[in-house]
Amino acid sequence: MTTPLSLKLLRPLYDAAMSAAIPLLKSNHRLEDGFDERTLSEALPAGVDVWIQGASAGEAHLAINLLEQLGEFRRVRALVTTCTRQGRDILDAAAARIGGDGRGVSLISAYLPFDKPALMRRAVAHVRPKAMVLLETELWPGLLWALRQENTPAMVVNGRMRTRSLSRYLAARSLFEALAPAEILAVSEAEARRFRTLFRRSNVSIMHNMKFERFALTESIPYIKNPLSQVFRPKAPLLVLGSMREEEKLQTVEIIRRVREERPRTICAVFPRHMHHVENFAQAFHEHGLPCELRSQVQGFASPGSVLLWDAFGELNLAYWLAKAVFVGGSLAPLGGQNFLEPLACGVIPVMGPHWFNFSWVGEEILEQGLALQAQDAAQASELLLKQMASSASWENVRKQAFSYVAARQGGARQAAERVARRLGSV
Repeated sequence: MTTPLSLKLLRPLYDAAMSAAIPLLKSNHRLEDGFDERTLSEALPAGVDVWIQGASAGEAHLAINLLEQLGEFRRVRALVTTCTRQGRDILDAAAARIGGDGRGVSLISAYLPFDKPALMRRAVAHVRPKAMVLLETELWPGLLWALRQENTPAMVVNGRMRTRSLSRYLAARSLFEALAPAEILAVSEAEARRFRTLFRRSNVSIMHNMKFERFALTESIPYIKNPLSQVFRPKAPLLVLGSMREEEKLQTVEIIRRVREERPRTICAVFPRHMHHVENFAQAFHEHGLPCELRSQVQGFASPGSVLLWDAFGELNLAYWLAKAVFVGGSLAPLGGQNFLEPLACGVIPVMGPHWFNFSWVGEEILEQGLALQAQDAAQASELLLKQMASSASWENVRKQAFSYVAARQGGARQAAERVARRLGSV
């Protein structure tokens, strides 16, 4: 195989940089788990059909969906690697379940080795996959180089690439073009254009986004079976501000103030995205004269007009089922937004800020159909939330419309599985 000049020049430099970085990476608390696997001190499994790489929890779920569909086409032994503890836990929990479904799917989980080219060459030569699947945007130069050296085809599945990411990749265009995957399945025409710009010789096509597979119209939770019925009276005027980020503290204060001015009996439940920021929210509320109570201190029903600051895990979705209106955070500051499909599945049309680019895959049509509402700032968000509080929209109808929207966009996992199966020689 002829090695392009860009690889000859850049690979040794990249290898040296990674060699210097790996000892320092051990001090990162997110990377200390599985350090032996990441450095190949603990061997990866050998002789798999497909190696799938997904960065974290979200991609771990995609890998599981892909394998479940791949089992419809062939028996498959898969190594699925991830970079995070959360992703690893999800894969470990799924391994026994999908391995016992009778379709001959075997899932082996591990941490992705550090992207040092020499390390990746050892990993690929040992694992010997027939194909490599990279989920979303997993363009690791060391891994791509090792796959090229071992003549192992690489596929990008559920491919996503933001404009900012493309700009960074283009700074080393000759390198990435030399390492181009054999096939790319992008989730939109816009994403496909970006991949074609970077990988001019790759086979790029479009698929449905596999993330839609995780949206299901689950059975509703009636009030009497909802554990939070011990906190909120039936039909309480509840506003939920979910997954609020620390950078949005002041906007959260403004929204609550504006809503309470118009509807003083509204109960406002604030769910910080990260529990270690609860104290920061409490301090901001106190400094702006907004009394609040921690969820852990609530005794009996919440009083009308009260502000509850959530310091308990796992109850946000339960609150969505009881909410009259919902704001989804991470979107008033340029942080990319949080999952606004969750309240929609509970029959509540969510309000969010202008920065929801992490969920742009859902499509602008969701705004056009009125299944989500976008505000430009906290003041406009307050206005939209007040309209939602006064609305008599049926939650059953909202859920049906949401499911119809999503159902038209599902099927990506099967599309991807068929293409992977073809790459493995099964279809």
